[in-house]
Amino acid sequence: MAQIPVQLLLKTLGDFLVSEIRLQRSVRPELEQIMLELQNMRSFLKDVDSRLLKDGAPVSEQEWVEQVRAAAYDIEDMLDEYMLHFGRVRFEFGIPTSFLIRSPTCINNLFKRRIFAMMIEDMKRKISDISARRDRYNLRGLDEGTCSPTVESQVTVERQQLTTTNEAYIAEDSHTDGIDENVDILMKWAQSGDPKLATILLVGMGGSGKTTVARKVYHKLMRNGASAAKKIYRRLMGDSATITQFNCFAWVPVTQSFNAKDVLQRLWIDLGIDGLAMERDVTSLGEAIRQHLHSRRYVIVLDDVWSSDVLNTVGFAFPKHDHQCRLIVTSRLENVAYGSIEVETFSPTKIHRVKPLKPEDSMKLFSRNAFREDQERRCPEHLQETCEKLVDRCNGLPLALVCLGAVISRRERTQLEWTGFYDRLSWELEVNPGLGRVRAIFSLSFDELPIHLKACFLYCGIFPKNHLIKASKLIRLWVSEGLVEEKDGTTLEQVGKQYIEELTQRSLLLVVEKNDKGRVKSCQMHELLRELMMPMSKRQGLSRIIHESGNGSQDHVSRNERSRSLSLMGSTDKIIKEICLRDPKKARRVRSLLMFDSPRIPSLLHKFMLLRVLDLQGVFIEELPHSIGHLYHLRYLNLRNTNLKRIPRSLGKLHNLQALDIRDNQIERIPNLSKVKKLRYVSAYSHFIHPYTISQFSGCDFPRHICKSECLQKLSGINATNKIIETIGNLTQLKTLGLFKVKQEHGEKLCKSIETMKDLLCLGISADSEGELRLELLNTPPPHLEDIWLFGRIERFPKWVKGVINLRRLGLYFSKLRDSPTPYLQELPNLEWFKLYDAYDGRKLKFQANNFPKLKTLTIVKLLKLRSIIVEEEALPQLQTLSICGCPELKRIPDHHRLTNLKKLDLVDMPHYTVTS
Repeated sequence: MAQIPVQLLLKTLGDFLVSEIRLQRSVRPELEQIMLELQNMRSFLKDVDSRLLKDGAPVSEQEWVEQVRAAAYDIEDMLDEYMLHFGRVRFEFGIPTSFLIRSPTCINNLFKRRIFAMMIEDMKRKISDISARRDRYNLRGLDEGTCSPTVESQVTVERQQLTTTNEAYIAEDSHTDGIDENVDILMKWAQSGDPKLATILLVGMGGSGKTTVARKVYHKLMRNGASAAKKIYRRLMGDSATITQFNCFAWVPVTQSFNAKDVLQRLWIDLGIDGLAMERDVTSLGEAIRQHLHSRRYVIVLDDVWSSDVLNTVGFAFPKHDHQCRLIVTSRLENVAYGSIEVETFSPTKIHRVKPLKPEDSMKLFSRNAFREDQERRCPEHLQETCEKLVDRCNGLPLALVCLGAVISRRERTQLEWTGFYDRLSWELEVNPGLGRVRAIFSLSFDELPIHLKACFLYCGIFPKNHLIKASKLIRLWVSEGLVEEKDGTTLEQVGKQYIEELTQRSLLLVVEKNDKGRVKSCQMHELLRELMMPMSKRQGLSRIIHESGNGSQDHVSRNERSRSLSLMGSTDKIIKEICLRDPKKARRVRSLLMFDSPRIPSLLHKFMLLRVLDLQGVFIEELPHSIGHLYHLRYLNLRNTNLKRIPRSLGKLHNLQALDIRDNQIERIPNLSKVKKLRYVSAYSHFIHPYTISQFSGCDFPRHICKSECLQKLSGINATNKIIETIGNLTQLKTLGLFKVKQEHGEKLCKSIETMKDLLCLGISADSEGELRLELLNTPPPHLEDIWLFGRIERFPKWVKGVINLRRLGLYFSKLRDSPTPYLQELPNLEWFKLYDAYDGRKLKFQANNFPKLKTLTIVKLLKLRSIIVEEEALPQLQTLSICGCPELKRIPDHHRLTNLKKLDLVDMPHYTVTS
């Protein structure tokens, strides 16, 4: 996987040559030549890496790839060392780099200049030698994105065989457990009364049983639809529409190397159309198929679709008449039905993500394969615990359960043997031929990723197993590591969100939770996928997790350790010393250092001189060492929940710092950051303890220079001062603002500052404990504002809020409003979430008819004088969750029959005499 370090190095080299314009004349041409050689190599690496992934590359190619990767890392280290010396001095003392490296009086810098030039010259020779070996090894790399006919044909056959074999392997037992729920949902959609051609998209990761589910649906639909049994079945499914009997069926496997003519030829044959399909072109084939289907009620399955191009190019062959026809598509990618010209005229696509098997169904499927020779096919009691662990690692994935069961069935049925298999599962997955199907199905998805997504996906392996990965944190890490590509008119954070969505749509990351806006909030790697990717990542020197228990290190750090990203778990002092003292170069190679469940900060942290990412969240830190300021390359610093009381002034030396997270600490003041020009993210507030009080809402005191940061996207947890309020309007590029301790007299200037923030998406303002928020003077609110959080007394509800048409979430805390806020909010077209916490002193809260069209969540807390909540007919039509807490006078709550979509009603700390109106 040398593509990744080479790609990242090319970006680093490009940035370096741009920033160091006055680089000495003897060095620049050498670096440009190295860059050119690497660009030429890149086109060969794609093909070689693909073969390596399938264990099909010869040893000579593997050695060549290792040489390229090692050279790429060495060059990156060399450039970072250069910037560590010359860039830091320039930053701290304001001396131009060109002066430092040219001045004859500066002997030390003159010597370093010569050393650097010699290293560059040596590295150029090494790269040229590696390039020459490519010809000696007779490598036949391919241009990026292309594939020779021979290779393409071979890959197509392999993928078709793999899909067919896996389907048969999962479905060989006709009683496949746990898929009936998936089948029932698709049957109900297929047999609905929608007269138009409907597309049903069945999505899931490789090996999840998509094809098996589609086969069962397909065979059910092929049966006689007019039979009495089927009529009863459909009525039981709640279908009151006219029963449809399909009379035309076709099943077409599609594969990654999609060819429109091949798909149409397969469709032609499966439909049984007379004539020779081979003699026709794509247009002729499509028109003939369209004519054949014109008067028929057809069901067509396109299995294993990898691109929306499939429906774009063959969709014209499916007539869109009102005969209740169905197009069923199986895919690993959720977006294959989007952006299609032809599909736009279909009935809206219904998307179903195949659900993983439940634990009990997983155990049944595993046992039926692991104990296939037993009549009952059940797990014996002495192996129960080990079997449950193995099943748990499969996360409900049918293919993995079947393969693991088949492999372990050949082992002696002793607890020692089976426990040993579980303990070395990572090794078994990597080398055991019986698990080749599992390796292949995951490799297929990974190999198809573009290079930037491969790097981002492999980086996820830095988190421990079963770790809940916060999407926002993952994006910040990607940005700090330089893994996110810049796009015109889009921030790096927005591009990172697109990466998250693409990886989840490809079923490589599993969505655990979505936020109120429907975006991914947290995700996980599938356990087996992680097990397969981690050895690869370790071999490539990308990332490694090192455990250390209280009794000593569980993982040995080899002398050849080249990992760029390290996760340290447990008591880490011993492992840090092993890395830093045995070979200091190891520490200088590390770019990311994350600590999990560690009791204290390592004493030799300053030895990791080239760090870009340092995550110490949850580590107890009595005092952050002053040496933190020596980490010149540091871009991401997470000190959340570390019990810190102060930040050293040396933090102001972190010239490249982009993200600073100091939430949930006791820090009161932030040092001068005027020289830290690249800050994009700052979060400094603490989470609040229920029951809330206004005095809890406090951030940190920042120097006013923070308001000159031109790159800042998020600033949350800054205390308001007169100087801050006067200058915060300079942050016109800001996306998120969280301002605390706002005084009443700040109102007018604050409103003017907010009006300048045209890109603001989220606004949070908290008054000081005595004051009142004066926000009514905000005449032109930011046009894209989606979230508003207001903490503190409000004499008059700001009328401008009703004009924020993109507002999706609104929280009002301690507002003490005399008049109901609902008349100002009821016509907001996109409001989905609304919370009132001690925010209204009135007795009645009324929701008028035909208002709050999209509100899904309504939370009412501590409205002490509230006596009734009235919901008129057709108000709150989308409300799904209603929570009411601590309203002692409330005696009337809405009639649930009027809230037709209500799914959850929470009543907490309410008097027993509250009744339904």
